[in-house]
Amino acid sequence: MNKTVYSISAFSILLIIPPAVMLFAGWHWQPSESTESLKWLYWLTETAGLPYSLITSAVLLVLALVICQPTKANIIKWMIVIICCILVGQGIKGVVKNTFQEPRPYVVWLEENYDVSSSDFYELKRKQRVDVIKEVVKRNQQVPSWQRKHWQAETGYSFPSGHVLFAAGWALLLIGLFWQRRQYALAIVIAVWAEGIVFSRLLLGMHWPSDVIVSIIISAVLAMVACRLLQTQIRITSKE
Repeated sequence: MNKTVYSISAFSILLIIPPAVMLFAGWHWQPSESTESLKWLYWLTETAGLPYSLITSAVLLVLALVICQPTKANIIKWMIVIICCILVGQGIKGVVKNTFQEPRPYVVWLEENYDVSSSDFYELKRKQRVDVIKEVVKRNQQVPSWQRKHWQAETGYSFPSGHVLFAAGWALLLIGLFWQRRQYALAIVIAVWAEGIVFSRLLLGMHWPSDVIVSIIISAVLAMVACRLLQTQIRITSKE
């Protein structure tokens, strides 16, 4: 189990380092002339958001079962533990978002540049928020249409990041399971994907560095708990 904890902890730190550097450097999201070149990040971030996250989950769940090969008697238990690990993260996200009610970076940018009060923005119904974004942002040539539509699809609060909770949750859980089985290449590929999601949320104006850092920490704790439960199942099976 120590090897699992160490691998999850080590990769959590690696995921946290870039946003931590941005946080302490005082990085603040702003649109730029190079925004159009970031469209690939939009497609990447979609793998961690509905509806495509369902496909991602199915692929990663099958991968986990194929690599770890739990006994037939324990497959359902494994599926329940893994799925609950991800769903609990999303449940935490919903509670914390509604508690802290932090505006997204792009909403703060609208407030600073177009006199769109963030408090008034979040008092509007979802469709009204979409209309505000559509009307205001279409006047800015630095914000491409695909990014504006992405904002329109996600008008909720910022803290923490549901996308990062999803990606880091899957990545750290699978790293914990794969590392002890010496599936190092797979673990690294999944970690790179999760780090890509982290950057996409920051560079697309959806989250602050603190949002993704906290999301990674929550994901690490959930991954350790899930791995602990799965390790218990392995020991029980081996005794039988």
